Amino acid sequence: MDKKYIELFNGYKGAYGVADWTHVKIDPKTGKRAPEYRWNYEPFTDQVFIDHLNGAKSVGIQPTNENAQVKFAIIDVDPDKIPTIITRTTNQYIFYWISFNLWNSILLWILKSFFT
Repeated sequence: MDKKYIELFNGYKGAYGVADWTHVKIDPKTGKRAPEYRWNYEPFTDQVFIDHLNGAKSVGIQPTNENAQVKFAIIDVDPDKIPTIITRTTNQYIFYWISFNLWNSILLWILKSFFT
């Protein structure tokens, strides 16, 4: 499964973002812990990706690759803060319509065969 994720979520390999949990800041309003985010100027290797999938590293990849092409986009959405999620499935896709309010919605579709 790791190789499938690496194939789909493939972007810029020259560097990657890191969430450094050894330098945590506390938000004074919410009390939530937040890491220090920085750009790591080392190659984004398959091993770095696998370490992330296994929970050993918190990283982020730039979706635009070296040829200025994009294969994926990710939006960080907290499900407990979403009033409406509608799910529909077909033989090939899973569709999600996520509505925050009347003006802000996201439509996602996921190719099922990728995960099987």
